[in-house]
Amino acid sequence: MKNVALAAFCAFFILRTGAEAAFQQPSGSGKPSAGDLLSMALFLLSYFLSAGACAWRLYAGPAPETALYCVGLVLFAASSIGRAAALKTIRRNYSLNTAPEAGAELTEGGVYSVVRNPLYLFYTLETFSFYLAGPNLVSLAMVPLCAGTAVWRAGAEEKLLAEKFGAAYDLYRARTKRFIPFIY
Repeated sequence: MKNVALAAFCAFFILRTGAEAAFQQPSGSGKPSAGDLLSMALFLLSYFLSAGACAWRLYAGPAPETALYCVGLVLFAASSIGRAAALKTIRRNYSLNTAPEAGAELTEGGVYSVVRNPLYLFYTLETFSFYLAGPNLVSLAMVPLCAGTAVWRAGAEEKLLAEKFGAAYDLYRARTKRFIPFIY
């Protein structure tokens, strides 16, 4: 079971990373701010440390508890699909910078009609899925780091989007939640 679990996890992780690379086409060439660079570093740190700790746990630890592992793998797959859908929706407006590019339009369709920050939501859920698939303290510690970074970056982005899009963004913000549909 251990080898199958590790192989399945690694296969899903490689497929997800490849699929995201296909959908992710950052626009513009604006210079990222120090906050942009720090938040991206924190996202990558939390994501890859959590994934690596999960893979190590699956490799070196005891065989995973089957139900929890399956829940983690399903959450990982669902979150990866959600991120791909969000990237496909925002495609031409996607930027690694918090500031919207000059020609950017407000994205309100697809998963963005339900929550304003689906990429951060799914990124955080993926990080949590690593803990479920191969429970370990490193993966568990990375979940609040990822979630905190998402809240911080989303707040910075929302201020800039409100400045750029004005009343249109205020209406969008009034009818959607930041991360969790119907709740927050």
